[in-house]
Amino acid sequence: IQRWIQAIDDYTGRKTQSWCLMANRLVPIEGNLGSGGGMHRDSSFSHQVKCIWYLSKVESQNGPFQYLPGTNVNLVRDRRQYPLGENRFHGIVSKSHKICADAGSMLICDTKCIHGGKPIEKGVRYAVTLYTFVDAGGVKRVLRKSGLVTE
Repeated sequence: IQRWIQAIDDYTGRKTQSWCLMANRLVPIEGNLGSGGGMHRDSSFSHQVKCIWYLSKVESQNGPFQYLPGTNVNLVRDRRQYPLGENRFHGIVSKSHKICADAGSMLICDTKCIHGGKPIEKGVRYAVTLYTFVDAGGVKRVLRKSGLVTE
């Protein structure tokens, strides 16, 4: 984990102050928007890097990670199509790239880009995600937002 955190720090130019691992098992659920609640970006203005390890083979029907290329760097040029103040984007899935890979594969993503997990149509997806934050309260903020911590 430390070597990936160091690589993230080198990429962002900032020191990670908090981090956590999330293990998940995702199954098909009627009306689900996919992991992350549909296509979104974590921030328009700052980098957050996630490492995702697929623990099961991920194909198109069992929830691959998907992203819109270039949306982490061309923010000013694309601001009319993808407004900077918006965090959720609908109707763009057809433009996204899906990352299918074997169990054991690792993805590294700057979640400043528009991204999300494709809704699972059948099967199951197992993954572990490393979340890193440049502030000490990052983990607590994610836990509070997810409803796991109420304080």
